[in-house]
Amino acid sequence: MDPGTLALRGEGKVEEKIFSIHVLGCKVNQHDAASLSLALEKLGLRRAKEGDSPHIIIVQTCTVTGEAERQNLQLMRKLKMRNPQALIIASGCQVQAHGEILEGSPWVDLAYPNCKRGELIEHVAHLCQRSEAPIELREEELVWGEGLVRLPGRTRAYLKVQDGCSGACSYCIVPKARGPSRSRPIESILRTLRAMEESGTKEVVITGVQLAAYGMDLDPPFSLPRLIEEIQSFSIPRIRLSSIEPHYLDKELMDVICSSSKICHHIHIPIQSGSDQILSSMKRPYTARECREKILWLKERIPDLTIGADIIVGFPGESQKEFRKTLEFLESIPWSYLHVFPFSPRPGTEAYTMERKVDQGEIKRRASLLRAMSRERRSQWMESFVGREVEVLLEGPSKRIHGWMQGKTCNYLKVLIPQGKRREGDMVRVRIEGGLDGELLGREV
Repeated sequence: MDPGTLALRGEGKVEEKIFSIHVLGCKVNQHDAASLSLALEKLGLRRAKEGDSPHIIIVQTCTVTGEAERQNLQLMRKLKMRNPQALIIASGCQVQAHGEILEGSPWVDLAYPNCKRGELIEHVAHLCQRSEAPIELREEELVWGEGLVRLPGRTRAYLKVQDGCSGACSYCIVPKARGPSRSRPIESILRTLRAMEESGTKEVVITGVQLAAYGMDLDPPFSLPRLIEEIQSFSIPRIRLSSIEPHYLDKELMDVICSSSKICHHIHIPIQSGSDQILSSMKRPYTARECREKILWLKERIPDLTIGADIIVGFPGESQKEFRKTLEFLESIPWSYLHVFPFSPRPGTEAYTMERKVDQGEIKRRASLLRAMSRERRSQWMESFVGREVEVLLEGPSKRIHGWMQGKTCNYLKVLIPQGKRREGDMVRVRIEGGLDGELLGREV
């Protein structure tokens, strides 16, 4: 019997078992962790509070970059050192894509890939002597988080409608980690939306790995624009979309985004490069010009649209000339902030063996340059709202100013206001009076 099992069983009697979940990576990973948490609570386990010593610790891992995998192991080592008697379970994308690394780690007791969430829950039930408990959870329910109305500690609700990716980008490990694109049945989505509506949800974030591919695999086929129309029929005031790939931004989807009174004026687009040569090497199915035209079209119709973008620097073959094309491309579009990723060669991808590698020092220089550009552009964008009135969804106490609340605008700007009698979840009208290091300061109108 392994030490983790002994620690869980105690002296053969059933007692309260405590678990904690730690998440690295994207919103989909956060949703998956919350789904596991819900399943464990249905088993009768209790989620750890501050000061508790958990019996079970689950780490929902990320594998999108080598740095993410390093952080996974670093976190699990830290957790094992702090909780030597706890059972450490690795789950998520790194387990699915490169599980052999974790299985040989002294900091990991068990590892379950994305495709075996149900087995993870069953194993925990057995270890905790809950084998007789009616779990009544199918694998599909764990994938979509059936019954999950809100993520712990979050004001906004997250609705996962799609998982996996059927793309073939040469640098990306996600299809191996998540499998092919698959869509959540519309009936399941509508059930969860009704529960969110009844709970008083003010904002729902529609998320997925390849979100705009939603419905293409259903029979009969469905689409993201049609799904948005269904969601708009509920009384939830705000609908926020997670990342949308450039090639999926067709006229139908852009028309829905522009005409809706509920869709938040915020879009995040994984552009990756402004060089057609590099985009082709990445196997991205669009050109810089096509991407530029769509962004300009959206911005013309929604002037206060916050536009975020992902950019990869140092992809094999990205010469100074090709990098300059990305800089020129960025100068030609009205983006608001960037997420900059130094190229990370992932084993199992086509780009891993590509030649014409870019020097690591040069990659760091390019990433530093783009991040500095992003800080300046983000600051300018936020300053443009000073003196304006905006609607803010309050998320909780400010971590910076005692007695103030923090929240987000429709276009994803962080705003601080004096708390007064306001509470988390309130929607308030605010006049912006100034800024403070990436946050706007305002007062309720």
